[in-house]
Amino acid sequence: MWQGWSTWVVSRYEDIRSSLVDPRLRTDTIKPRLRAVGVDDNLPAIFARIDDPEHNRLRRMMARDFTWRRAEAMRPQIQELVDHVL
Repeated sequence: MWQGWSTWVVSRYEDIRSSLVDPRLRTDTIKPRLRAVGVDDNLPAIFARIDDPEHNRLRRMMARDFTWRRAEAMRPQIQELVDHVL
């Protein structure tokens, strides 16, 4: 893979859940390796690259906007967008 790094593909639900809480896979362990190969430290702060406690703080703040009821209410718009893109 890129720069000789190992890469994993995780597809089973239980494996995904386990990897999300594994401290060896925290984003702060990856940042030094990215810097070493010249990747800018100012990458956009998406949830996948934010560790606790900041991740949980932001998640709690946004949780009310990502409920099942809200997703169902948005289904027609989402379906229309997906149909258009595909």
